[in-house]
Amino acid sequence: MRAVDPGQVAARGATPTVLPHHLGTRLKGRYELIQVIGRGGMSTVYHAVDHIRLRGRAAQPHVAVKVASMPAPFDIAAHELIHREAQRMQALVHPNIVRVFDSDHEGDTHFLVMELLTGRTLSKALPEATGKGLDWPQARRVVAGIAAALAHAHAHGVIHTDLKPGNIFIAGDGTVKVLDFGLAQRTGGAGDAHQEDATIRYLDLVGGLTPSFASPERLAGADPTPGCDLFAFGLLIHVLLSGSHPFQRRPADEARRLGLEPLRPAGLAPHRWRALKALMAFDPADRPASVGAFTAGFLGPRFNPLGLFRAARPGA
Repeated sequence: MRAVDPGQVAARGATPTVLPHHLGTRLKGRYELIQVIGRGGMSTVYHAVDHIRLRGRAAQPHVAVKVASMPAPFDIAAHELIHREAQRMQALVHPNIVRVFDSDHEGDTHFLVMELLTGRTLSKALPEATGKGLDWPQARRVVAGIAAALAHAHAHGVIHTDLKPGNIFIAGDGTVKVLDFGLAQRTGGAGDAHQEDATIRYLDLVGGLTPSFASPERLAGADPTPGCDLFAFGLLIHVLLSGSHPFQRRPADEARRLGLEPLRPAGLAPHRWRALKALMAFDPADRPASVGAFTAGFLGPRFNPLGLFRAARPGA
């Protein structure tokens, strides 16, 4: 999901199954679409009212509804993907991951229902800092939130595969939420891994990969690994600390070929820079073994990304 502030709709992306002029439509007689709040290459996200919750006088009857919006012949894969995302996210509950409640379809309209967030994505927040990064206290909170979400996903065998500023949401209360696990993939070949791999490769052909935040091995066509998320996490941290992409938004394979080196963000302590630079290593063998191994050096050994603040175990 590419979340934006209400009313600020990207002008790009595929034509959605449910068009904006159909606002007021009730999906399954329940979810009334009242405003477009985001649009990406594969889906459109609506602010909606859940009339069952409204009748039940629930504290929060408002939800976000993500509608698959891929044109033929890619629509079938997009429909499969949105339901798979819902199933995965319902099992991946964490305070730093956007919560998904359900998925369904009405005719050819396939959608999932998730919590409605108030705030902005990191890509929207950074320009307000006049081209500079966030100050350290704020940056640390964002890094800690992303780290906690990633560690939880990896512990459950899920790789995000599309970390970037547009998929990091900072809520009004400061809570960090990782969005859009639509391209997420499981490790270890569990369950329907063959079908998932085929779907991922299918969607890669239509722009499901963000080259400027993809690892060199992912760009070379290798299957996703937790190391791919770690590399993207490193680039993302560099952006939020410095306000700029470490390779001027060049893909990692091109940056490697040109011999580009990331510059140390101003004011970043040497030990934190060593940890961050290792996270952005082109060779996956040179990266930290896990999110926990990185945060031990970057945020301190007492920070445990799985939520326990204690000394990190060796190899954690």
